[in-house]
Amino acid sequence: MTRTMGYRNVIGRGTVEILPDERKIDGLKILMRHYHAEDFPWSTKLVPVTTAWRLKVESMVGKFRDNVHPGESRWTPPAGWNGFDRL
Repeated sequence: MTRTMGYRNVIGRGTVEILPDERKIDGLKILMRHYHAEDFPWSTKLVPVTTAWRLKVESMVGKFRDNVHPGESRWTPPAGWNGFDRL
């Protein structure tokens, strides 16, 4: 029996452009909200030497595989578990 890993995949096609300095901080704030709480403090000292890219999406497709196999059980985290309890 062949088993594969689960995955989520998004492919976007379009035009990539470098954000101008006046839009760079806005773009970086969007990224920070995605990976951290909205009020996560971060230093702007390196913004002048940071390159921020934007993809103007013309088309997008996505696919996924949940990796659940018949007859297998899967561990489910308890409600409120944040992933750091085991550290």
